[in-house]
Amino acid sequence: MLKHALLPVWDPFTHVCWVSRNALTNRRPVRVPAGSEMVLLHPEGQIAEALWVSGFEAAERKLVARVARPGMRVLNIGANIGLYTAMAAKLVGPTGEVHAFEPSTSTFVRLKRNMRLNNLTNVLLNNVALSDATGRLILRSDPKNRAMDGHRFVESMAESGAMTVGDEVIDCDTLDMYFSRIAGGKLLPTIDLMIMDVEGAEWAVLKGATRVLKASTNLLILLECSQNREEVGELLSKENFRFYAWNSVVSRLESVGFVPGAASGAVIAYRGNPDECLS
Repeated sequence: MLKHALLPVWDPFTHVCWVSRNALTNRRPVRVPAGSEMVLLHPEGQIAEALWVSGFEAAERKLVARVARPGMRVLNIGANIGLYTAMAAKLVGPTGEVHAFEPSTSTFVRLKRNMRLNNLTNVLLNNVALSDATGRLILRSDPKNRAMDGHRFVESMAESGAMTVGDEVIDCDTLDMYFSRIAGGKLLPTIDLMIMDVEGAEWAVLKGATRVLKASTNLLILLECSQNREEVGELLSKENFRFYAWNSVVSRLESVGFVPGAASGAVIAYRGNPDECLS
């Protein structure tokens, strides 16, 4: 989860270094490699800070750079400020496309700014959450770490109780409905790569994407899963996905059970030969 990845970065000394860096460089963008390309991010928010302070999600970024290729259609669900959105857009090039979903209004502003900073025209940005039904949800910050803009989660309107400081009412959509509208009555577009980090909403997102999953026979999914792990693993298994952990040291996908794999970090779900998606 983002919370656990980000918390070790924040101590008074490193944060002072980050603030000083931005003052001395007049807030120069953070540079992040994406294969042979380079992504620029405005120095705003915890993710940009974590990228500068440490090797934030270095293994996952290496995997995305390895599997994303020109012409692919990519989804970034829980896009935040657009690290993976920008990486994927650079890697798939003008013949590919990236669909990014980020529900937070304030974070979505940063996402749009980062896409403009990189002059990316092959990205479709959506200020919406994905779930298993259309409607509205409550987006909440971690009550123990409200300043952490990298960690927000959704709750249903019925179960959310009283609104608190930092809560936001957001729109939600399903992936099946989203692509049905795009298809306009024709066959659903196929997805090649899905990058998902939605802080516990994985099961709901995938339940709302069953038609997309069936249509996308060569889909590779990279996801964090912090809740409903058994249900998520069962749903994907029924769609004939097999599960892997990414060994970045030897650049190999290694077979793993979904539940133990998710407990250890990101899980890769793929139907085909894992060696082929890396070649």
